[in-house]
Amino acid sequence: MTIASEITRIKTNIDNAYTALEAKGATIPSEKNSANLASTVNTITGGSSGETNYLGRIVTEDGVFQFPTESFSFSLPDNVTSIGNYGLYYAFFGRTNLTSVDLSNVTSIDNYGLQRAFRDCTSLTSTGLDNVTSIGIYGLDNAFYGCTSLTSTGLNNVTSIGNYGLYSAFQNCTSLTSTGLDNVTSIGTRGLSYTFSGCTSLTSTGLGNVTSIGTGGLYSAFSDCTSLTSTGLDNVTSIDSNGLYYAFNGCTSLTSTGLNNVTSIGDNSLQRAFEDCTSLTSTGLDNVTSIGDNGLQYAFQDCTSLTSTGLDNVTSIGIYGLSDAFNGCTSLTSTGLDNVTSIGRSGLDSAFQDCTSLTSVDLSNVTSIGNSGLRDAFYGCTSLTSLSFPKLNSNSFGGYTNQFHRMLSRVTGCTVHFPSNLESVIGSWSDVTNGFGGTNTTVLFDLPATT
Repeated sequence: MTIASEITRIKTNIDNAYTALEAKGATIPSEKNSANLASTVNTITGGSSGETNYLGRIVTEDGVFQFPTESFSFSLPDNVTSIGNYGLYYAFFGRTNLTSVDLSNVTSIDNYGLQRAFRDCTSLTSTGLDNVTSIGIYGLDNAFYGCTSLTSTGLNNVTSIGNYGLYSAFQNCTSLTSTGLDNVTSIGTRGLSYTFSGCTSLTSTGLGNVTSIGTGGLYSAFSDCTSLTSTGLDNVTSIDSNGLYYAFNGCTSLTSTGLNNVTSIGDNSLQRAFEDCTSLTSTGLDNVTSIGDNGLQYAFQDCTSLTSTGLDNVTSIGIYGLSDAFNGCTSLTSTGLDNVTSIGRSGLDSAFQDCTSLTSVDLSNVTSIGNSGLRDAFYGCTSLTSLSFPKLNSNSFGGYTNQFHRMLSRVTGCTVHFPSNLESVIGSWSDVTNGFGGTNTTVLFDLPATT
């Protein structure tokens, strides 16, 4: 290749670069040379996914767009106050040498505006979002995921979070110590889904002003935040379906739930919410009166420091309502179900499995038990010696015969008490005659007859 042809090739590439930049809305200088290419790139303000391919990059003398190899920073022009749909979509994904961003004039982020924009930028220490007040659907989806040097979110001026607004936004940001959400009052559907999951340095949620949680609002929001000591949900009064699904799962330093103002647990509301929270000593559910379908399924599984359920005011348990709810809670000494009158289908399925400190259970007000209602309920409760059902009657079983299936598996020497008139009703059931799956079980129909 001759020198002349090489010069021609480079000139053509530079001309093509300026043509592409002009098409993307860049301000074209009067001198179209290689020296002005970098500054021309920085005049692009974004707007669609295609436009962002040039943001933050430099241009070689050959007119090829690429990121710098040394540490670099990025700032939007002063006149840019909002980031449009897909505005910075994937813009700096995985750029480990990006050290700072300046989005200080931005006040709103539209749908998908920062989707994966700064994901895995491990040298980034701040978000530059200090003036943002509104975030659209998926606005910060995965925006700062894996930014392990990030210490703050910069979202102190945000008051509401829309549907999927912060989906996985700061997941696995292991240096993050605060959420910056102290001014947030409402959270939309899946608004904080996975947002801070795996943020192991996070010590508070900043959700003290939130009063209600929408459908899936905190879906796995703080799972595995092992330094978190409180939920900050003390003002919450209502939780929609899947509202706290997996929300604080694996938060091993958490000592309280903060749910003292919640009165009812809707369908799926607390599924796996506090599973493996090994420092949790109380459920905070003292004011709850009803539990919907799957309401507390696996909610407190393996919470080994929990001593009571806090369900003393609950009167009804829905389908799978307490399924595996306290499974593995080895310090639990009582069920707290004294006021429960009805247990739905599989309502207590494995509810107290392996609760090895449980010694006696008196379900004194239960009058109806759904299909498989107590299946495996006290499986492995090796200290259990007494179980009573004083108010069951001939109409309590709805035509089913498997309410007590394997109820006492791996339990030895437990005595079960029923009203005297039930011997002719359930005395021949296979689960009764085999001691509910337990060893050396004594079944007595010695309680006063019921009607």
